[in-house]
Order: sequence, then structure tokens, then C-alpha cells
Amino acid sequence: FNKLPDSFQNTLDFFVRDVQRAATLVAARMKQKELYVGELTWHYIESYNNDNRKKETLLCLHGFSDNKFSFAFLARELIKNYHIISIDLPGFGDSDKPSNSRYSLQKYQDWVLEFIKAKKITNCHIMGNSLGGAIAAGIAADHPELFKSITLIGAAGVMDEEPVGVYKMVQEGKNVFAVKNMEDFNHLMHTVFRKPPPLPFLIKHYRLRKYLANREWYNKVLDELMEGLLTESFDLKTFDRSVLLNEKIKKINKPVLLLWGDNDQLCPPILGELFHELIKNSKYVEMKNTGHLPQIESPKYLAREFEKFVSELAL
Repeated sequence: FNKLPDSFQNTLDFFVRDVQRAATLVAARMKQKELYVGELTWHYIESYNNDNRKKETLLCLHGFSDNKFSFAFLARELIKNYHIISIDLPGFGDSDKPSNSRYSLQKYQDWVLEFIKAKKITNCHIMGNSLGGAIAAGIAADHPELFKSITLIGAAGVMDEEPVGVYKMVQEGKNVFAVKNMEDFNHLMHTVFRKPPPLPFLIKHYRLRKYLANREWYNKVLDELMEGLLTESFDLKTFDRSVLLNEKIKKINKPVLLLWGDNDQLCPPILGELFHELIKNSKYVEMKNTGHLPQIESPKYLAREFEKFVSELAL
């Protein structure tokens, strides 16, 4: 297949992407939209029910190398009761990728805060997976007035004395997202899922080519997110805590739901337990037979836990 002309493969990629997106949006009852904020163009998907104004808003933030469609399966389960917005974070998906920016955790928090203000979102539920979870936690600590609740799914952003999961991988010089071939892609799928979903050949080929095209970019962004964290001289006790959330999240004073796949290899459950220890009155749920992406792998399970949690807020 790789011997075919690039022009043909590119055309096929666009076709597969467009068909896949159209089917996903129809099933989730969402529309693609754009928002210009400062020098950034944000791309996002939003539910299009006529009664959105009567519903509480759920803002979704995806993880590293992922995109706004990560929450589409979950949206299908929650669309009846929530106004759902799922964004492409800068550097990923269709949103802008400013090459002159430093992709730190704090910068991502600043960017998302700008989006929230430009979109005039208030008193919403915010949900984040992996990197998106770290961003959501950081913003919630600084701006609790914006949120009704916070849901963190396999979130990054905290470390204990011994690096685990993705932190340990990076310390060992491994970037699981820097895919070089189909073998690497398959390894990535088995890392983020407990049981990778079967992918038709054309979709699998399209996703592989996306990872190949973004390999150096993912190296850059991950290096900047992890800057200084995993050097040989790293000491959690003396490290600049503005990069990690261990201290910051202690300030969170809104309801927090922590959802963790019991087979999460990137952000293992031990990190979920650490979040639970650091955030007073948080609720921790370990999802059985689930990996790093519960919103894709176990959307019904996740939706039940989220709606149960929200219903308890009114008691």
C-alpha cells in the first residue's frame, strides 16, 4: 500500500477522514465549529439540540495526540441531558499549532481559559482525559467560579517519588506517541486500550499516516510538557511545582470525580489514588476492564458514573 503514489494516498486519507467524521457527527448529533480567539483558531464539536440553553454544559478536553472526536461516543450517551462541547487543544487535531509557543502545562491552561471566556461558558461541568485532565485540574484550582464539577479521567499532572506510566517511559527515553511504523502504531493502541478496537484497514492506514506526519511535532510538544521533570537530578521535593499539580490541586473546592481504568498503562491507577489523596472530598472510581481512554473504550460505563456523580450533587 505504501508503494502507491503519495497523491493517491493523500486523497484516500482525506476521503477516509471525511467519511469517518461525518458518520461520527451524525451519530453523536454534533456539529463542527470554529472560534477565533486572539491569534488562535480553535476547532471544536458541539451538540446542536434546540434546547441547549436549558441544559448544563459539559466541556471536554482530550489527551496528548488525541482530538475532539475522542468524546463523541460518550456524547451519544449524554446528549439528552447535556449541552456538550469537545475541543481540539492547540497543537492537536484541527486547531492551530503555533510553532513559536512553549507547550507547557501552564500555557495550555491559559489557552483553554481564553476559549472558555470567549465562548462565554459559565458554571459548566469540565471533563478531561490524560493531558486534558491535567489542564482541567489546573484551571479548576485557579478559577473554581467557572465550574459546577470537575471530572478527571486517567489524568496526568501529578507525580509521586517514583515515576510511573508515561513519566517512567519518558525517563527511559521512550515516546510511545512518536510512531515510526505499523509495529509502533499497534504498540500504541495496546498501550492506550485494554483491548484495542478492531479498525478497518483504510482507517488504520489513515491513522498511521497521521502519526508518522506528526512524529517530530509530538516529540517537541512532549519534551516541552515534560521539561525538567525527568532529568537524573530531578527531586520531587525541590522541583518547581508550577510544572506539576501536586500542590496546586489541593486548592480545588468544587466536586471532583476521578475515573481511572484499572488497566491504564500511561497514567496508572496509583496516580488516580494520588489525585484522590490530594483533592479533598474527591470521589475515586476505578473502572474495571478499561484502559487509558474510557470515553472510547467504555462510554456507557463512564456515562453512568458521571450521571450518578452529578445527580448526587443536588442532594
